[in-house]
Amino acid sequence: MNKKISAPVFVFPNIDRVDTSLKDLLSRFDSYGSAYSELIGNPDQKLNIVCGTSNKSNFDHLDYKFLELHVKEINKFRLFGFLICISSLIRKREVNPRILIAGDPFRGLFVCRLLRLLRITSSRIQVSLHGEINSNGFGVSIKAKLGNLLFKILVRGIDSIRLVLQDQVKNTQNVFGIPSEKIVIAPVPISLDFIDLKVKKPNRTLGFVGRLHNERGVDLWIETIKNLKTKIDDFDLRIIGDGPLRKYFEEELEKIGVPYKFTGRLTQSELKNEWENISVLLSTAPAESYGMAMREAVMQGCAVVSYTNSGSKDVAKQYPDSVNLFTDVSGGSSLIIDAMNNQINTNKVERYRSEFMQLQKDNIDKLVKSWA
Repeated sequence: MNKKISAPVFVFPNIDRVDTSLKDLLSRFDSYGSAYSELIGNPDQKLNIVCGTSNKSNFDHLDYKFLELHVKEINKFRLFGFLICISSLIRKREVNPRILIAGDPFRGLFVCRLLRLLRITSSRIQVSLHGEINSNGFGVSIKAKLGNLLFKILVRGIDSIRLVLQDQVKNTQNVFGIPSEKIVIAPVPISLDFIDLKVKKPNRTLGFVGRLHNERGVDLWIETIKNLKTKIDDFDLRIIGDGPLRKYFEEELEKIGVPYKFTGRLTQSELKNEWENISVLLSTAPAESYGMAMREAVMQGCAVVSYTNSGSKDVAKQYPDSVNLFTDVSGGSSLIIDAMNNQINTNKVERYRSEFMQLQKDNIDKLVKSWA
């Protein structure tokens, strides 16, 4: 890439902290890069990803047409070491930021603000908020309140903020004081390879997709399964994911006595092969922003039963024939039974797919225009 050509620069001081798999994350950015190069009319233009990691070998053999990767292995003084790394890249003109895009609302945004404060660059700054933003911002716990305070400080004077849902706008304005003209709404794109709905066989398998930790509502998921077992017993479970609560999860499922299979964490392409084995996706996260797994389940011909939150309400509004919401375990288990006993309307799923892909393209185009 020509060193003098300015381009968007994504800033990840520690990309290891991102919950999405590295391959899926970079594939998502590659789709952004493709849209950006088309927007500016330069097929050779690439987005820059500058990131810190504890293991650079994770990037071996990763190559993307529309991405320029700048990876720094940092194991001590990570934030300081990353700041030196990205400062050097900018001064040497190895990257020339048209806009700095913070990969997270704290460390990434802090680095972006510092680069501008130190006059290493004068480029614009954008930050993304992917998590749920309620009327209390990030929440009411001490940690969340400290996060609210820190973000209010860091977000002052930035040029734009990207949200993934329209419903987040009012809370973002009220809690963090962000004016509407600085807000860009662009949901996270999902890279989908649709399964053939004609070969999807009916089954009574209930699925979990995601990281096994408290933020995914593991206890509520288990309690719902316990309640379901008191009503029916002709079902099994497929758990797609991994995390710190896996051992606990397995122990609880053993107590319930329901057949289950763990696949471990899968990439997006690997996940495609699992959807035909799932009839209903059960989602019990107490808070959800965009609801990627729920949307993907709908597109792959699965019914979705979800605990009610802002993200699930948005998904249910868009796909009412495939998504049902609950507020208590008994209601959730009853909805699961109904979903297992009713066949998904494949014609409506095909229509959902068409609408989704067009909307996703429009959202990506809107996002990259905010970088131009």
